[in-house]
Amino acid sequence: MANPNIVQVTNIQGNSAGYGITTSNGIFIGAVPSDKVFKLNTITVTNTSTSNTQWVSVWRDCQTVVGPDGGTSLNGYLAYQIDIPAKSALSILDKSSSIYLNESHRISAVSNGTSLQLHASWEEIS
Repeated sequence: MANPNIVQVTNIQGNSAGYGITTSNGIFIGAVPSDKVFKLNTITVTNTSTSNTQWVSVWRDCQTVVGPDGGTSLNGYLAYQIDIPAKSALSILDKSSSIYLNESHRISAVSNGTSLQLHASWEEIS
């Protein structure tokens, strides 16, 4: 597993995307390619329903890949079944609490309904 030196980077590309969250686990930021690291800056979840509260769970999915320290990492929840009222938004992650995703790690999410939308912004560093 590669863990690039982020002090001597050759490329930083900004990315952002929006996704609809469903009741089955979805992958929202795909597996990080080898020799890269993703710095997640923001994850926001919005409930577009006009009347129903829905919950969301968002986690870092390591896919049982060995971490940079040589040990197997556990998936790490960023949010677990947090209720989002109708016509509201929840900031799961922002610049003050940004995280890094290593090779093969990804971000996944699930909801108990279909009116939640996730928006994420991140930097792809190599």
